[in-house]
Amino acid sequence: MNRPHFKLSLATIIFLIFSTYELHAQLVVVVHPENPISNLSMDELKMIYTGKVSNFQHGENIVLTQTKGLTKEFYGIVLKKTPNKVLKYWINLVFSGVSVTPPLECRSEEDTITTVINHIGAIGFIEYSNVDERVKKLTLDGINPGDTDYPLYLK
Repeated sequence: MNRPHFKLSLATIIFLIFSTYELHAQLVVVVHPENPISNLSMDELKMIYTGKVSNFQHGENIVLTQTKGLTKEFYGIVLKKTPNKVLKYWINLVFSGVSVTPPLECRSEEDTITTVINHIGAIGFIEYSNVDERVKKLTLDGINPGDTDYPLYLK
């Protein structure tokens, strides 16, 4: 009995594999490797990214960064706001006379990593898949990055 032979290209195989699974990305909060902080609560992260906290517990001034292309997801989860609403919030804060420094706009995840490694007080967010040994990833509410219940897991 002759059996039909199927030839599948690598692209077809990859498509079939990934079309049966929903892919999820994850953002992770990163700091300088020498920053003693290792965990933040989501409330603390919100206070940091709204300028209500400007120093880490050990006294270091916080240098906020935001990664272009990831702000919609990050601010949507952490602040429950769109990037435009966050921008308006910071503009109002600055023009109201409050002494705050809005987040630095990083053009890429590599730009965020560079900023974090050059400032011990810097904090930023990048995709989990792009984290390397140059930065320290933070747990949030005691949950490790990489876990599916990490608060910045994109569903």
